[in-house]
Amino acid sequence: EYVQLDQQTLLASLVLTDAEIDSEYQQIVANFESQEQRQAAHILIEVDDSLNDAAALEKITAVKIRLDAGEDFSKVAKEVSNDFGSAENGGDLGIVAKGTFEANFEQSLFTLAQGEISQPIKSESGYHLIKVLKVISSEAPSLEISKAKIVAELTTIKAEQMYLEQLEKLKDLAFISSDLSEIAAELALEIKLLPAFTKAGGSELLSQNSKVIRASFSDEVLKDGLNSAPIEINQQNAVVIRVKEHLPVRAQAFDEVAAQLKDELLTKKASLQLEERAASAIQEIMKTGDATASAADFVLKTQLKATRISAEAPAQVINKAFALPHPKDGKVSVDSVVLADQSLAIVIVDKVIDADLSTLSEEELKAINNALAARLGNQAYQTFVTQTHTAAEIERL
Repeated sequence: EYVQLDQQTLLASLVLTDAEIDSEYQQIVANFESQEQRQAAHILIEVDDSLNDAAALEKITAVKIRLDAGEDFSKVAKEVSNDFGSAENGGDLGIVAKGTFEANFEQSLFTLAQGEISQPIKSESGYHLIKVLKVISSEAPSLEISKAKIVAELTTIKAEQMYLEQLEKLKDLAFISSDLSEIAAELALEIKLLPAFTKAGGSELLSQNSKVIRASFSDEVLKDGLNSAPIEINQQNAVVIRVKEHLPVRAQAFDEVAAQLKDELLTKKASLQLEERAASAIQEIMKTGDATASAADFVLKTQLKATRISAEAPAQVINKAFALPHPKDGKVSVDSVVLADQSLAIVIVDKVIDADLSTLSEEELKAINNALAARLGNQAYQTFVTQTHTAAEIERL
């Protein structure tokens, strides 16, 4: 028997409050606002050895008066700006995102309206006049549109947290509890029962899990009768198991295996009859080269120009066809092969069309030659090892 902690079950039980949803939505809105960009231009008057701070401020103030009087910002920037990288473009700095410039510069830039020119702004380089050429903002989706995604993400996060918290409780409870009842009551879990299974696994998916099988037959669980430690099936599922009943190895009664034995004997008998019919058909086909008569007992299928990668016929048929000898003297090559469903197929090859090697490049031919040489070398080595082992006198101590 077992209890299972399942993250998806926890997820389905969660209900979010309107306050939680609204708080997450406000973060989305704030994130969209933080992503706002602006196309800006500036005029820089540098503070350097030839122009001190006061003189630079006086000069930039005079430039501001000219702009306020209506002069074109781009023309004035080309004339007076000391930022030679942007001056040629009328002071244009291109598209600017937050976090690009100094705090004073950026604060002024992102508070201006489109087309507005700032007051002189002090930076490490000197004084600036900033003009916003364009505001590029993306509007946050409405709460109605965002709600489903918010609920899905928040419930997933909360379910993950709850699952990890309960997994820790499960570890403690599994260790101290004498059975599964206390665990089930504490964590609101259902005690479930697995049908009996062997070390080879059982009929259900859980009893086919190698971790569950190994824990079930461990000394602590099987002999000492303890709860298992939580077995993590995956990152979202964990189980604690306890042996309810142990069925030792025993000889099965005839009544228990009679039906199985009957099926096996009937299958074996049918297989032998099928092999006999196939052998007879193969002899007939080899004599006549014609499968028409045999097709009365079988389904006859024909595939023209089959290749090694043909998907029209079962892989076993294709492999057998390419393993058969080339037909000679007008006769066919024929043999039988067992298919994946244990049915039998008779494979008849009446013609082999050789590959046209003239279409291959020298590099392709070389690659094929190397692959064949490697295969033949490996076969020769394996043959040598087998023969040497067979001929050797080995004394085992």
